[in-house]
Amino acid sequence: YSKNCTDMVVYGAAIEEEKAKMLRSSLLFMGTQSIESKKLHNTCFFQFITDTENTGDELSVDGSQYLIIVDPAKLPYENHRRNTQFFKYNPGLFFPWADR
Repeated sequence: YSKNCTDMVVYGAAIEEEKAKMLRSSLLFMGTQSIESKKLHNTCFFQFITDTENTGDELSVDGSQYLIIVDPAKLPYENHRRNTQFFKYNPGLFFPWADR
């Protein structure tokens, strides 16, 4: 990804399984904004998710977001909200190649 995603990286964390399901379901997915933004700005979208059902999906249902599967047993906190903040406050750790 480092060659294609140098300008800007947009990412989020859907650590709870219910939220991660939205990225895999065409009935629950939120819309086409990420597809349009990806085309317009050549932006890379990433989502940190847990995969307790072992689906092995690497892309969201619309193909606009890369899904990064995280093992919940290796997360530092038992609280999903705190784990989500861990990802959101440390972008340089996960995307050191991105300019912004």
